[in-house]
Amino acid sequence: MADEESIYNIIPKPVVAPPKPPLYKSIHPGKVDAPRRKGATMGEARSKPPNPHNFLRAHEKEPRAAPPACEKERVSAYKDSTGRKAPVPKRGEGPIQGLQAEKDFVLANKLEAMLAEPPRSQAEADWTKKPEYGQRPAYLDSVAKEIREERDYLQKIEEQRRQTDEQPSREKVWRVGMNSV
Repeated sequence: MADEESIYNIIPKPVVAPPKPPLYKSIHPGKVDAPRRKGATMGEARSKPPNPHNFLRAHEKEPRAAPPACEKERVSAYKDSTGRKAPVPKRGEGPIQGLQAEKDFVLANKLEAMLAEPPRSQAEADWTKKPEYGQRPAYLDSVAKEIREERDYLQKIEEQRRQTDEQPSREKVWRVGMNSV
């Protein structure tokens, strides 16, 4: 009956997946109670391991120079004799009032401007008035000379080729004569 023609034979049959094999289980126990020996694979350590809290810092091994003797004696202008900076002014303290300079800056600037030499104008140079204007540069003459020499050399070679092609050489004549004998 299965071989008979039927509309149900067109419908694909569901694929049945084969059952999974049972999970692999080793015959050996999971834990091994072997004692761990220190340095069993690589051998004993020849030096002590470094302390992680005592590591090398930047520029630690560089030699330190002693401060110069004159630096100890020198007192900076903004420091007082104790070596400390001047204290920050209090909130209510203001700048010292009534200080005036003896110099009249406006008048000084006027006098300085009148006595100064006038700046030289940097007008563009007139190239047509220069002595080398209109002359060919020297390097162009040397380049033109090289080109002429090369052209003459090529013409000379071409002439020699034409002469050798027009006049048969002695070897050519001798070979032609030998072939006819």
